[in-house]
Amino acid sequence: MKNIQSYIASRFVPRLKYYEKRARSYKRINQIIRIASSLSSLGMLVLLNVSNSPRFVISGIAALLAFLVNLENIVQFDSLWKSYRFTKQNLETELFLYSHKAGLYALPERNIDSLFVERSEDIMKFEAQQWFSSMTGKKERPLKGAYPPNE
Repeated sequence: MKNIQSYIASRFVPRLKYYEKRARSYKRINQIIRIASSLSSLGMLVLLNVSNSPRFVISGIAALLAFLVNLENIVQFDSLWKSYRFTKQNLETELFLYSHKAGLYALPERNIDSLFVERSEDIMKFEAQQWFSSMTGKKERPLKGAYPPNE
């Protein structure tokens, strides 16, 4: 029992907080980029219809818009925050099932502590593989035992 408490305190909870923090920050960045892109587009439309608008201002707004769109395409903040949120929710579900001895944890022949560690690590491993694939554009073969199970 002490080992599982140590695992939860030293590995599980910090990772859960990491995913929560990353999901929140990437969601915020994604929203800022979307709002700034929309405002830039609208601003350009307005300035294009005003006859006295300096060309360098319109060009600057167009450059900002291009930068924001490309930044989102390269970094993929939208995908990242959703992936981190999904992982956080999966880890929370796993902890809930474990603590209530539900689902796979209800089977008497199982070592539920080991099962919890294995499933939690598989969830984190799966997220790392998803991140790698999204950053490199390469589809990696799933690691043995990687979450989601049976896929």
